[in-house]
Amino acid sequence: MEPKVKEALIRWICGPGPESAHWKDKERFYTVIFEVLSSSDNNISFEETCDIIRNNLKWNENTIQKFVEKKSIEIENIVGFINFLKEEKQINLYNLL
Repeated sequence: MEPKVKEALIRWICGPGPESAHWKDKERFYTVIFEVLSSSDNNISFEETCDIIRNNLKWNENTIQKFVEKKSIEIENIVGFINFLKEEKQINLYNLL
């Protein structure tokens, strides 16, 4: 995982509530999306994300696995949709950043 993606993940996960719908938590989550879109591989590492949570939150392993699986799918879907729009020339990524 690229360093900027990892840094954004750490800021989001170490924030007050990565699982919340608070606008600041969502802002941190979408910063992760922007960093993934700007990275060369367009994804996050499942295991590295689990490790970030293990090192920073007091969650049990089952909760960690379920959370990372859910959010990985969510990130993949959002990134995939934006990439689809880019390919269809409906948006310019650089206008978003």
